[in-house]
Amino acid sequence: MSTSFESPQPSPPTAWTWLAWLLVPVLLVLRLWALDRLPGINGDETWLALQAKQMVYGEAFSLRTPTHMFINPLLFGTEALLLALFEPSGWLLRLPIALWSLAGLLLFYVLHRRLWGDKTEALLTTVLLAAMPLHLAYSRLAWDPGFLLFAIALFWLPALHWLRDSGHRLDLALLIAGAVLLSWTHMTASLAWLTLGLGAWWLRKRSLPQWFGALGVALAGLGVIAWLGKAHLDPYYLWQLPLERLQQPFETLRMMAAPGQMLSGVRAFSFLGGMAETPVWWGVATAVTLLWLGLALLLRRSTDVADKAQALAWLWLPLPWWAASGLLGQGDLGKERYVVWLLPPAVLLLVRTIRLYIRQWQPLV
Repeated sequence: MSTSFESPQPSPPTAWTWLAWLLVPVLLVLRLWALDRLPGINGDETWLALQAKQMVYGEAFSLRTPTHMFINPLLFGTEALLLALFEPSGWLLRLPIALWSLAGLLLFYVLHRRLWGDKTEALLTTVLLAAMPLHLAYSRLAWDPGFLLFAIALFWLPALHWLRDSGHRLDLALLIAGAVLLSWTHMTASLAWLTLGLGAWWLRKRSLPQWFGALGVALAGLGVIAWLGKAHLDPYYLWQLPLERLQQPFETLRMMAAPGQMLSGVRAFSFLGGMAETPVWWGVATAVTLLWLGLALLLRRSTDVADKAQALAWLWLPLPWWAASGLLGQGDLGKERYVVWLLPPAVLLLVRTIRLYIRQWQPLV
């Protein structure tokens, strides 16, 4: 075990690097193979493509979803462009979300390498992220929440970079754009920048005005989005249901295990594969949740501000998670789509902790 908590130096390419590169085409095939039929297409997936098709064909279309929110312009534009060039098909329906997922992985790799300066670590971390069951699943479903896989990469890594080197305008612009895209895609994704903001505030109170300036812009964007979708803001889901669940001890325990459900792949297997969520799997989810909290406690000892910030963010996570329990609806299959943004920060937390403490870290990753 390493006794130094200095930021790790870049490592030279190893056999593990080549193994990761060999896995890249495998993960690409798994995202695109039988995209039009696995899993089966559901009605919600077809709504956006139908609006894009009607626009391309000169028919009436809607720029608001059935829940009164504006549609994702990037997904909508990609779908419309493809429909203008090719005939409609199940493959074409899901291709935009697959492409944006791949773009998110590429962005994650580039920004990771820019932040820590180690292309080997960036590659291994990106491949690990791409292989996570929930990430793979939501790269194949034509739902808006799948876009969170791109938006979180655009926000999280520039935010860490900006925190470490305050004042870099590029990072500030990227993190604001990512925060707006996260909230635009779904309101609950605001938890991503809320938890990181809390972690940064706890870590460096002297940077509080700068952080509030950046998050203030994001909040303004969130406010605009909330106002546009005000017809769908049901008070029951905002505060009545969370309070009801917190009065039930078992529901509170289930909420505590929710991050582990996402990371272990239980929700992907249950919702898409039909696997029953037995008490055994709830035990696995609880163990994974506790493991990641332990990793966050360990990573706090790093001298790297970026590491400490994301460790603190993870320790803050349960508070806003419980507060949003009504919207997240952990007892309902399919609601995990609102928190797939959790995956990249979780993989970063795992790899950075391993890198800090284990000398031969590549084989373990």
